[in-house]
Amino acid sequence: AATAAGDHVVALLHGDASTDVAVFSTDDLAAGPVARAPLPEALPEAAFDGPFAANLAPSLDELKSAETLARLYARKAAEWNEVDGGFSGLGIKQFLFPKGVSGG
Repeated sequence: AATAAGDHVVALLHGDASTDVAVFSTDDLAAGPVARAPLPEALPEAAFDGPFAANLAPSLDELKSAETLARLYARKAAEWNEVDGGFSGLGIKQFLFPKGVSGG
């Protein structure tokens, strides 16, 4: 979430019998949360999908690297999923993509 003071990361912190919502400033993740609030009931750790690992706090450089990789994969996915009738062994490219129509 972006604010006038900078960017923030919102995370769930799971304890033995509790779950807290914590907000971290991306300017200094190692400083710990700038705000923390307990939820009324503990959530199971598997309640949300994602790559979670106990006692793991990625560094800011690791987060930036992961973001860069995610952007590269998203760009490549668009290329990989592009339809190209040129690979057809049936010779039907001209029927699938008539001249002047994008995709061929």
